[in-house]
Amino acid sequence: MSWPRPREVLVVLVASAGLAASCAREEPPGASKLPGEAEARASASAATTAASASASAAASAAPPEDSLPIGPEYVVEDGAGVPIAALANPTYVYDLPDFAKRKLGYARPGAILHRAEKPVTTSKKCKEGWYRVTPRGFVCQNAEWTTDLSHPLVQALAKKPRRGSPLPYIYGRSRAHPPHYYVRVPTRSQQRQAEGGVELAEHLDQASRSNAIAVTGQPDPLPPGLVPGQALPRPVNLWYKARSGATRGVANPRSSFAFFSVHDVEGRLFGLSTDFDMIAVDRVRLVTETRIHGGQVADLPAGIARNGTPRYRKDEGGKVTLDGAYEPFTAIALTGKTENDLAETSEGTWVSPRALLPFAKRTSFPGWVTGGEKWVDVSIRDQTLVAYEGKRAVYVTQVSTGAGGDGDPETTSATIQGYFRIQAKHVTATMTGNRADVTEYELSDVPYVQYFHGGYALHAAFWHEKFGHPHSHGCVNLTPRDAAWLFEWTEPQVPDEWHGIEANGQGTLVYVH
Repeated sequence: MSWPRPREVLVVLVASAGLAASCAREEPPGASKLPGEAEARASASAATTAASASASAAASAAPPEDSLPIGPEYVVEDGAGVPIAALANPTYVYDLPDFAKRKLGYARPGAILHRAEKPVTTSKKCKEGWYRVTPRGFVCQNAEWTTDLSHPLVQALAKKPRRGSPLPYIYGRSRAHPPHYYVRVPTRSQQRQAEGGVELAEHLDQASRSNAIAVTGQPDPLPPGLVPGQALPRPVNLWYKARSGATRGVANPRSSFAFFSVHDVEGRLFGLSTDFDMIAVDRVRLVTETRIHGGQVADLPAGIARNGTPRYRKDEGGKVTLDGAYEPFTAIALTGKTENDLAETSEGTWVSPRALLPFAKRTSFPGWVTGGEKWVDVSIRDQTLVAYEGKRAVYVTQVSTGAGGDGDPETTSATIQGYFRIQAKHVTATMTGNRADVTEYELSDVPYVQYFHGGYALHAAFWHEKFGHPHSHGCVNLTPRDAAWLFEWTEPQVPDEWHGIEANGQGTLVYVH
């Protein structure tokens, strides 16, 4: 999908076509720009009705569930069943045993799921059979899955993304001289041939191994069977071929990389990337987590401590004494009571409101807020995000929305405004794109991506610290720690070992205004 102006485009690898495709998605039913509350209720109702109708139509066209074989050999419980490992990127899980039916989500290479002992059915396109998997859905036992857990790709990808961690992988960004994509575990001779003998020697003399290890940790042993000079295992649907004996070219200077693991190869550190290449760690700037973040609250009002936010106590006589300071970016619940320019906290201490990033309690709520349903409130004016359960706030933080501010998202890099539901969630997804004023960029495996409208998403940003100010190409940027929390809180939940899931009309509501 092309955009009126270049913006962030999130991409995943499509197994069936073997090509990179844009993750920009169709308009969600009922999405609109800042409707009134009545319109918002109608919009949300339309979205739910359309999603339900779509699901009903899919179900009526599929074989009825009760027509499938029953018995313990055809079902699988959590923690039981036959372990199977994904070999394609992505490897899909389907709602019903049919490639034409709805995709529930997908796994990535190396992920290990569990299936039933026997298939519920076979077909011309799935001769090995369709199996139930945990926690739900069906997979075809074809070349994209293996029961051989000693498979070289499964062994190489033993380290999985760290779900819940602010940075699920080790990340690096290109230096002035970007790295090569090695498709083999490179020998020193192959490195000299690709990077130039003299230039490489001079570069390595200036590289700091200890500084790198301080970020990556001690290197892991090479996976079983991998030795210098050997080609790396790759997914069954990976299409590229090496452009030379050891590499497939040089990275874009504006690229970033995500590494499953880091290894010592003949005295030099290399990261095994999520694109299934070896990347020289000394050719990248390793990413460390920003100190900025928000936090959980019991409700509003609340505030986030800035640097050096003093904490006070009052004795029975009302005398105020200094009682230390809050750690920067601590989320502080407030009672709403103020005295002498100080605000009372829920723990009985006092703080200056001027020393906080404030989050005031709403005086009114949209009409569709009922019960305890989760929803996300994004303010473009304030550059904040508040997560709610019904009318109770549970998390507050700063964000960066589109650099176009309150402009028209069709002609600027503004974030689209309106009421939407999360359409799909990815533990990580690759982001590529370009803008008129800069060169092209490629950011591998951006953490915690949650689409809510077309190509617009909530996601972590590890490449800037401009939170609290418009800065993105249109998406809602969160700090990695905040994005990790929000990803696990929103609906639908992504099952363990899955890398992404389609919301299928059940996503958490996102209100951008």
